[in-house]
Amino acid sequence: MDASIIVLTKNAGEGWERLLQRLFSQNFNGDYEVIVIDSGSSDGTVTTAQRFPVRLVQIPTHEFHHGRTRNLGAGLARGSILVYITQDALPLRDDWLQKLTANFSPTPR
Repeated sequence: MDASIIVLTKNAGEGWERLLQRLFSQNFNGDYEVIVIDSGSSDGTVTTAQRFPVRLVQIPTHEFHHGRTRNLGAGLARGSILVYITQDALPLRDDWLQKLTANFSPTPR
């Protein structure tokens, strides 16, 4: 696995499905995975994520901590390059991941 995209969510809202669509339509010279760590969503965030081939991890709301939850994502990642994106950001193009990681050389984990 060359890259892991890690997204922390809680009630991601109406743009969530569009973000997942864009993440899974990336033209990338390698293999990548998408890890979603949800901390207690009460809307359709989890249901929407389950319609995509994400690695979904659900944690209780009280266990969320900005640094600790990102470290959890890093520990789950199989990619040698870790990419974090917020639940409300949208890559503008289908080469976002390729351009973002182009200057890094993946190393075996």
